[in-house]
Amino acid sequence: MKVLIAIDSSPCSQRVLDEVSARPWPLDTNFFVLNVVDVQRFARFPALIDDARREATELVNSAAAQLIHAGHQALAEVRMGFPRKVISECAKELQADLIMVGSHGRSAIGRFLLGSVAQAVLRTAPCTVEIVRFPAGGPAPSSHAMRVLVATDGSDCSIAAANSVAARPWPLGTIL
Repeated sequence: MKVLIAIDSSPCSQRVLDEVSARPWPLDTNFFVLNVVDVQRFARFPALIDDARREATELVNSAAAQLIHAGHQALAEVRMGFPRKVISECAKELQADLIMVGSHGRSAIGRFLLGSVAQAVLRTAPCTVEIVRFPAGGPAPSSHAMRVLVATDGSDCSIAAANSVAARPWPLGTIL
C-alpha cells in the first residue's frame, strides 16, 4: 500500500501524523510525506521562497522521522506549486492508494475566501482520500473505535469505494 500524507505547518497536520502513527498498517505500507510550498503566497516576495523551502524541508523530514520512529517506511519531499494541484499530481505519479490530509475546520465563508486544499484534493485525486478531523478536546487519534459510513448506489465506483474502505486499517472495534 502507498500512502501520500500531505502536510503543512498547522496543528491539523500533526493530527494527521498522529493518526497515521497510531493505526495498524499492513507491513508493506510505504508512506510519502509531502509539503507543497504555495508559490502564490510568495509572488510578491520571491526572496522568501528559499526560506519557505528550507522550513518545509525541516517539516517533512521531521514528519518522516516520526513515522520511521513508529516503525514505518517513510520518504519526504517538498514541491513547489499550488497545493491543490500538486498533491493530486504527486499521488498520480506515485500511484498512491490513499491520500491523507488534515482539515483546518474553516467555516463556509472561510473556505470561500481562503479555499480548501482538502476539498480540492478530494475532487481531483486519482485515489481514495481521507480527510482527518478531530474536534478540539476530542479523543486522541485511533484511541477509539470509529463508525464509518460508506454510501453506495450499486455502481462500480461505489463498490470500489466500499472495497477500499474495507481494506484499510481502522482502530480496533471500528464499525464499517
